[in-house]
Amino acid sequence: MRLLLLIHRYLGIAVGVVMAMWCVSGFVMMYVGFPALDTQQRLRSLEPISWQDCCDFEKLATQLGVDVADQFSVEMVVGRPVLQITLTQGRRFLVDLQSGERLAAIDATTALAVARHFARSLPAKAEPRYLASLERDQWTVQGQLRLDRPLHHLALDDEAGTELYVSSATGQIVQHTTTQQRFWNWLGAVPHWLYPTILRDNAALWSQVVIWLSLAGVFLTVIGIYIGVAHWLAMKGARWSPYRGISLWHHLSGLFFGVLTLTWVGSGLVSMNPWGFLEGSGFSAERASVRDAWIDGPQLADSLKQLAATKPPALTRIESAPLSGKLFLLLYRGTSIQRVTATTLADAPLQSSDVERVAQQLAGDGATQVDLLMDGDNYYYSGHDPVDLPVYRVALDDKDRTRYYVSPLSGDVLGKVDPIQRWYRWLFEGLHRLDFTSFLRQRPWWDLIVLPLLSGVTIVCCTGVFMGYRRLTARKRREGAGG
Repeated sequence: MRLLLLIHRYLGIAVGVVMAMWCVSGFVMMYVGFPALDTQQRLRSLEPISWQDCCDFEKLATQLGVDVADQFSVEMVVGRPVLQITLTQGRRFLVDLQSGERLAAIDATTALAVARHFARSLPAKAEPRYLASLERDQWTVQGQLRLDRPLHHLALDDEAGTELYVSSATGQIVQHTTTQQRFWNWLGAVPHWLYPTILRDNAALWSQVVIWLSLAGVFLTVIGIYIGVAHWLAMKGARWSPYRGISLWHHLSGLFFGVLTLTWVGSGLVSMNPWGFLEGSGFSAERASVRDAWIDGPQLADSLKQLAATKPPALTRIESAPLSGKLFLLLYRGTSIQRVTATTLADAPLQSSDVERVAQQLAGDGATQVDLLMDGDNYYYSGHDPVDLPVYRVALDDKDRTRYYVSPLSGDVLGKVDPIQRWYRWLFEGLHRLDFTSFLRQRPWWDLIVLPLLSGVTIVCCTGVFMGYRRLTARKRREGAGG
């Protein structure tokens, strides 16, 4: 037991500060998430597509060459309609629809004009100011922005302290932060995720640091639970604890909240998928099968030629939405979306027969059950991370009880749940966020449950840190007196 006490004591001095930091920052993260671009706000800010002097379709048809597009979209970029093509290999490029020529990287002047147009959609007037071209900073460390780098960083100098990041690859705004978000995230997500740029810049190193600190936290908590229970049992009912003062608080809070501390640090470890643990297979193959698309240059040019001929008013974005070998288009007017056929532009809302066809493609020869979910279910729901609703759920009658989630707008596959994702959902999201049921996801009930529990775990960790600090300072005083 003495060896375990020593291990717990000195490992607690080394790791306890990190665990206490995770707890305190967790309070902030309950109310302020990491900055993210509001997609609806970006859509509302888009200007109507201008078809004047558009387009050079002969040049446009040759831009793809022998490549095949996975998807394409059209938006206005600083007064010109621009086509963005994403190839099946993931590579992207832009084409000026007026000239039919490929565009080079978006420069600072263009980025400033993009930000100026976005600022007009905000309630308060603001004039953008160019700050820098950068690969990444504290708010753009996410891996999904890798194809957009370098980024143009701009400030609006408005009351909210808004800052924008414009992709040099697409000319689209990809991140949006405010002074309030930045302040609270320095107390929330940045310490909680160990997200300072100097560490997060090296994704492999960051991952290993978080994994090993989490493992140390699990080991520390398991030892602490064992010691705490053993000392309680040794009292044989005479008292709850042999300790006094701050040690008593640490012991009693550990008895009541030790298991919860273990589940939270353990589920945080699970979120990192250490060494491939619970690493899902994804659904890109199924998505490609459902789309069954072959979008070449002539097909792309023909579909846009139809639109240019009709000049639909107030159209702000065009997006490809292939399904079952046919090309459809999503026409955006702000946040309103219409699905049409690419050849005739006839209105083509997704039908139940389309969804049944998608379900059969996903199931092969197996049976399926298709439901339209208005509020999601236990695996696809809006909570901490919003999702698109309503959604079709396609449940396969296979040994893995696989579920797919299909967009009711385009028929595209939005998500997949198999045994690995199911374990991940409960071991991370369930244990870490305590969102096991729809009732627990509702506020303020979730807050009323999580706040006292997190407070208890914080007491466990903070009293442990204080005890470690007190022991270190006492040793230094003894050494100083001896010297």
